[in-house]
Amino acid sequence: MLRLPFAIVFLLTAAFVVLCSCGHAPLGCNEEERQALLRIEGSFKDPSSLSSWKGTSCCQWKGVSCNNLTGHVVKLDLRNPCYPVSHEENLQPNCKFYDYVLEAQHVHPSIFQLKYLSYLDLSGNNFHNSSIPAFIQTLQHLQALYLSDSHFSGRIPFNLGNLTKLLVLDLSFNALLYADDLYWISQLSSLQYLYMSDVNLDKAQN
Repeated sequence: MLRLPFAIVFLLTAAFVVLCSCGHAPLGCNEEERQALLRIEGSFKDPSSLSSWKGTSCCQWKGVSCNNLTGHVVKLDLRNPCYPVSHEENLQPNCKFYDYVLEAQHVHPSIFQLKYLSYLDLSGNNFHNSSIPAFIQTLQHLQALYLSDSHFSGRIPFNLGNLTKLLVLDLSFNALLYADDLYWISQLSSLQYLYMSDVNLDKAQN
């Protein structure tokens, strides 16, 4: 008679472990991904805000979260801490925004090696009017992509439509971004939130 309740408890426990698999992985992070993170750090002009990015335990570095079961990096949050988290908030009045801006000539391609990423936030930084990189389409596990107010320019790449697991896409406040065709949005079948304020849509079709 005790077998059924035990089985139910076991299944519920297993489900809880799966659902809560994001955090500081006890296995330590994947070495290839750790090296990729260090290359990303090295691409910034002044990475002082990433001072915790030292040693081998990259799952404990600021802004980095890993899957507890595999050790793969699943979240990279490099949002400027003075930049509002939601669109309903204003900039924090006592926070020195420009002291925390990460500045690079472009998004470093080593992000491509973080292929298990489900969350990527680069908001409130400065990528010097570079384009949104085409390789971002390879991050097939992405569910949240935040690129707000990060000085991106050029045409929004159609291949963003390949990120079919996206729930949130934020391209807002990049005044030099434009779209001439919005068909790719129809391919984002899981999308729940889309932010494109201040993006040039004057010539957008479809």
